[in-house]
Order: sequence, then C-alpha cells, then structure tokens
Amino acid sequence: MDHEVAFDHAPLGVALTSTSGVLRTVNAAFAELLGMPPADLAGRSLLSLTHPEDVPAAEDACRSVSRTHSRRLLHECRLVHQDGSTVPVQVTTSWVDGAAGAHLVMMVEDISARLAREDGLRRLGLQDPLTGLGNRTQFRDRLEHALQRGRRDGRATCLVLLDVDDFKAVNDRHGHPVGDLVLVNVGRLLQQSSRHSDSAARIGGDEFAIVCEDTSPGDAAQLVDRLRHGLRTAMLIGRAEVLVSLSAGVAVSSPDADPLVEVDELISRADVALYADKSRGGRTATAHPPR
Repeated sequence: MDHEVAFDHAPLGVALTSTSGVLRTVNAAFAELLGMPPADLAGRSLLSLTHPEDVPAAEDACRSVSRTHSRRLLHECRLVHQDGSTVPVQVTTSWVDGAAGAHLVMMVEDISARLAREDGLRRLGLQDPLTGLGNRTQFRDRLEHALQRGRRDGRATCLVLLDVDDFKAVNDRHGHPVGDLVLVNVGRLLQQSSRHSDSAARIGGDEFAIVCEDTSPGDAAQLVDRLRHGLRTAMLIGRAEVLVSLSAGVAVSSPDADPLVEVDELISRADVALYADKSRGGRTATAHPPR
C-alpha cells in the first residue's frame, strides 16, 4: 500500500512504539541510524537504545506524552549505534489513538550536522563571553534557520525578546560586578526554562532573546511565565539581595514570508511587543504577523 511504501522510504527515521516506548515497527532510515536490521529492533525498548545519561529526560518526555496525549513533543537525546558510537537525534513524538489501541509515532532526525555547525559557530566567537549564551550574530543565524525550517514544514516560529527591568538601578546600587552576576543568573534561568530545541541568546547589555521553533504564542507566553516565576525571589549575590523582573515581547512568524526578510520584521514586531509589555506592567504582549 502507498502509506507502507511512504513509511519504508521516508528520509527520516520513523518508529511506531507502544505507549511505554517499546518498538513495534521501524523504517529503514531509523534502523540505519543504529546500524541494525529493522527486524532486530522490534520488541526492544527505545530507552535501551538511548545513551544512559539521556534516559531520565527521555523517560520524562514519554511520561509527558502519555499524560497529555500530545500530538507533537520534541526532545533531543543520543542513541547508541551498534558499533558503540553515539548518534545525536531530535525526536518528535506524537500520541495516536488507533483501532488497535493507543501507540506513539516517533520521527527521529540525526542532528549531527546541526550540532557540528553550532560547535563551529562557538569556535568562531559567536558566544557571549559573560553568560555563555549565543551572541547577537549567532541569534540571527539561528532565527534565520528556524524560519527556513518553519516555512518548509508549515510550522510557526515564536521569537521572545526580554530585558531586565531597571537594570541600570541594579548597577548603580550594587556595582557592575553584581550586575554582571545578575545577567549570568538570568542567562542560566533562560537555559533551564527553555526546551532543548529552543535557542537562547544575549543580544545586548541586559537584553535577551529566545527562538522557539514549532511553538504557539500560548506556549511562548507560558515560557515567559516560567521565567518570571523563576525570578520571584531575590538573588543572593555576595552580601547583596537583588530582586529583578523581566519585560517580554513575543512575535509569531508568518508562514509564507521570506525568511531572510522575516528575520528583521520578526525582531521589530517582538521589540514593539516588548515595549507594550513595559507599558502594561508585565502582561506579556504578542505581535502576530500582519494579515
């Protein structure tokens, strides 16, 4: 049948599993990632093929899909090839209710090339030296590639711009060394609160950005809520207690826009939304693409 041919010859790895991650059927591309015949993979738990350090996060992703019956959940991990090497992958998992019962469909993409490119960018000095996040140049590169993938796949990209409210007052009261540590803590919070597939960057003095692929405005707003919740208590830096807050603006990509043009337009719309948020006293504004 046509759908069976499409499954077998899909360019990305595809696996059908039980709701607990036991492999039922895999296509040739998935088997090739692991260097094993498809028949040898049936009945094995995908967790047994996952690098041990990545198993807890993979278990969390599986539980999340089972709990929410999500149609699309992304996470990154490393699979273990038959020869013992590791293969970094991005897994998109969907819950499916079928006639024979519920199961999971997993799209598994080898991201070795992407990680190599990101490592190359870091070596080229595209990392913010204070926070370890990407800098403005890296941010624009990741936003452009996210928009290109979104246009190709028909998925929205959300851009979240943030800045630290009254940061000048922090420096004036506590000094620049304390101010720098505040920025380091904010950068760490961005990394902890974002998904692995999101890209966080420091793009100015106290300005940050997060590129969120395949994300709805509501999900982006929830990310902002998590960040604000993470700053609800004062930071203890040396003897200083510093309480800071964030202003945020969210902009959503237009699916038919030229990615090269959309980069600047999306930044501009998010910037407008950021200043609208400041004027509203912390109620995140979202700028949708023009109709």
